[in-house]
Amino acid sequence: WRRRRERFVRVAESAARQSGQGRLPQIDGVLRIEEVLEAIVVGPCVLLDPTGEMALARGLAEAARWDQLALVVGPDSGFAEAEVAAARASGVQVCHLGDTTLRAETAAIVGVSVALAATGHLERQSKAVSTDGDPGV
Repeated sequence: WRRRRERFVRVAESAARQSGQGRLPQIDGVLRIEEVLEAIVVGPCVLLDPTGEMALARGLAEAARWDQLALVVGPDSGFAEAEVAAARASGVQVCHLGDTTLRAETAAIVGVSVALAATGHLERQSKAVSTDGDPGV
């Protein structure tokens, strides 16, 4: 993981610069669920798991009001029942991504994309691109 983490951090930094994001995503690595739950100190948290009560998009319906969101993605094999129970007991909302079965890295990309859409971060800004071909209005 340590070797791969360096690459993931570089990719995240590059993607944040390219997209004009002011914050870098936090990439911590492989952690036990207890460590993850202890590390979340501000904002709501959503754990992605096929046993979730609702679809992620619906679970994030109020996300536009949040400044921060922790999105927890598990291993390819999924979370153990005890891990999901611990998350729920900590107040973490458990959501699913529909009937799909995704690899962990793909689930993370889909989860972040759904979260960005739910919070309005994928809305086009009027000054970014104009319809008449002028790059800045």
